[in-house]
Parts: sequence; C-alpha cells; structure tokens
Amino acid sequence: MQSLPTVFVRHLFAAARGIALSAAVCAVALCGVAGCSTPDDGAVPPNGAVPPNGAVPPRESVLRAAARAALIGKFYDRALWAAERGNIPAFRAAHGELLRLGAKSEALMVAQSVALSPAEEAVTQAIVLDSGAQRAGGAARDELRARAAQQYRRALQLAPQFDSLDPIKLNALGYFLAERGTTAEDFKTAERLTRAALRLLDDALAQQEQRGSVAPLVRALRAEVRDSVAWALFRQGRLNEALSEQQRALKEARDSEAKGGTVVSAEIYFHLGEMLRALGRLSEARAQYQAALKADPNHLLSRRALQSIEPQQAEPRPSLPQLPTQRT
Repeated sequence: MQSLPTVFVRHLFAAARGIALSAAVCAVALCGVAGCSTPDDGAVPPNGAVPPNGAVPPRESVLRAAARAALIGKFYDRALWAAERGNIPAFRAAHGELLRLGAKSEALMVAQSVALSPAEEAVTQAIVLDSGAQRAGGAARDELRARAAQQYRRALQLAPQFDSLDPIKLNALGYFLAERGTTAEDFKTAERLTRAALRLLDDALAQQEQRGSVAPLVRALRAEVRDSVAWALFRQGRLNEALSEQQRALKEARDSEAKGGTVVSAEIYFHLGEMLRALGRLSEARAQYQAALKADPNHLLSRRALQSIEPQQAEPRPSLPQLPTQRT
C-alpha cells in the first residue's frame, strides 16, 4: 500500500470523533438526571454490552454503561488537550485510561493527533513528502521520494522497534521497507510493523462492529494495511502466504467499495498480479494487471508488467522441421 497522508486519516476519523463526543454528552446528561455518580474501577462493566441471554439490563446496568460512556468522553478530551499542548506524559495517561475502559476505537482515533516521539515525527514528515511526490513528476518527484526515504531511515535509527500507537505511521514505515527496502532484515521489519498496524485496526473495528457503526472508509483502510502485510511477505519470498493475505485484502477492499467506500486501488490489483506471476499463473496475473489499469489508467507498473508477460502468454510457434543435409 502507498503511504496514506495523515491529513486524510484525520479527516476520515473526524465524523467518528463527533459521534463519540455526542454520545458522551448524552451520557453525562443521563447521569445528571438519574443522579448516578462516577463508578469505581470495579463497578465499570468491561464493555457495557447487553447480557448474552438477551435479557433487558436492569436500571443500574444502564446507568453504569452511561457513566462509562461519560468517562470515555472525558479521557478522550483529556488526551486531545494533552496532544495540543505537547504534553506527552498526560497524553499517555489519558490514552491508557481509554484502553483500560475498553475504548480501543477512541484510543485509535486520538492517537492520530500527536507524534509521541522524534521517530514518529520523522515518519509524519516522510508521509507528507511521499504524498507530495505522488502529485509531482520528474526530478521533483525523485527528490521528494529521496527526502522521504531519509526520514523513514532516520525514524528507524531513533527507534529501531518503533512501537507506535498509530497504525497509519506503523503502516507507512512498514510499507516503505517492503517497497524500497534492500535487505532481508528490512522485509522482516516491514512485516512486523504492518502486522502491528493491522492488529490495532482489527481491535478498533471489532469494537465498532459491535456498536454497528463501522465506516466503509475505515474498512478500506484495513484492506490497504493488509495489502502492506502481503507485500512484506512477498518480498520475503513467502509466496503462498502473501497470496492468501492479498486475496483477503482484495475481498475486504471490494466489500468496502460495495458499501460506499473508496474504489479498490490499482496497487492492490498490481500486487496480486505480481504474486500470481511469481507463482507462474500468468493468465490470472494478466487479469489483475488489467484490473489495475481499469482502476488507474496511468498505473505505469501494471502497464509494464502486462507488456512483459504478453510474449509469454502467446502460443509458441511450431518449429519448422529440419531438412536433411544433402551430401555432396
């Protein structure tokens, strides 16, 4: 997957943040009317879900769930406040409280608002540079890509493990290593980082699915991150594993598109084509390159790949029989 601009992701989660804050306000009002107080640690239910037997929760359980929602809103706002002021310890504390309350979706959203270390700041700068390179051309594009590569490498020098809370930054650095890395260690690190990003998204989306409020664009984001995982596997030569992950990425991207999300990117089709070609499945690879060009007629890599396999697709010409050599 290509690096996603941070500004796009912040815009993506803006609506979800508004919903979360509105729910918190309503919960505070409910608590005020009912006279409930903030529960202690033992009184907060783990997820506020309806009992599995389908029974209507008692009034006390409803109030506890409302109080929990109020706490989530409180710590979400506190994390944003700390991020705006660069108060990293306060941000980590508030973020930890969100995780303790089981609010993984909110914790994921708020992690977009701050760079917690110089390494994360370097990745943020690299994302911006890569985004500019995608819009530029010629020498300007090459220069921006080179500067982005310097920032990605600098991030790894500052924090070799890069234990970020932000799946966008994890994925950006991981995809850079999968796409432009040069060593086996690069590709292994790419897999580790992109899988970490995928786990964060899986946890948040599982919670959103329970609430019935998953945005199609968020599903599309998970498909793109899974594409990054598959590409990291492919670069390690683990072709069958890569193909399996890429097929899942394509299915998730198509499901998202069918539900109103973004169209499937040419990159996803191209990567699938490369994996099929490496496995010798040329006719299937050709179909994926064509799909990539349908999604983006200017996708140069797919056009070149399609041209490169055309001679291999052609039927072999029958060879002429050798005529016996006439003796003189």
